[in-house]
Amino acid sequence: EAATAWPRVKLIDDVRVIDDLATMFAVMNGKEFNPSQVALLESPLPQGVLFGPGGSTPGNAELIRRTPNTVVARVRANKNAVLFLSDQYYPGWKATIDGRETEVFPVYSLFRGAVVTPGTHEVAFFYDPLSFRIGLSNQNPIEVSNWQMTQKPELYYCQQNAGSCIVILCGDSGFER
Repeated sequence: EAATAWPRVKLIDDVRVIDDLATMFAVMNGKEFNPSQVALLESPLPQGVLFGPGGSTPGNAELIRRTPNTVVARVRANKNAVLFLSDQYYPGWKATIDGRETEVFPVYSLFRGAVVTPGTHEVAFFYDPLSFRIGLSNQNPIEVSNWQMTQKPELYYCQQNAGSCIVILCGDSGFER
């Protein structure tokens, strides 16, 4: 791994909103810009969430599990911060912090982020686009015997022996379509 590569997950406590992408990209190309210290967002975060650089470090984050549809990090935050995940942002990504849903938003217009508060947390990002659920509602029932199943938080990921992949929501009473 390159010595200058960004870590997969990182806490950043200096957060700035720049709603114009041309301006954001100009700031990012500036000589003074340090992406390891400043998170640039396209829209404001929920009211009541305050950020401020200085003082103690924001804390640390470590990747503890990664699959194509799930990323889980352990976070030890000293103050409010953005958990930066160096994977592409795309609508349909969701997240939980200690099992409670939280907002996922683009950082630098390309990567994923979520707000964390002080303390030790487990943050899980998972891909659950509405299009999957709409598509599944229009499908015929599957033949479960040909599928390899792995349980993940709130979802079952099933991979067919032929190599194609599908996501099936699973409730307490079994498969939902």
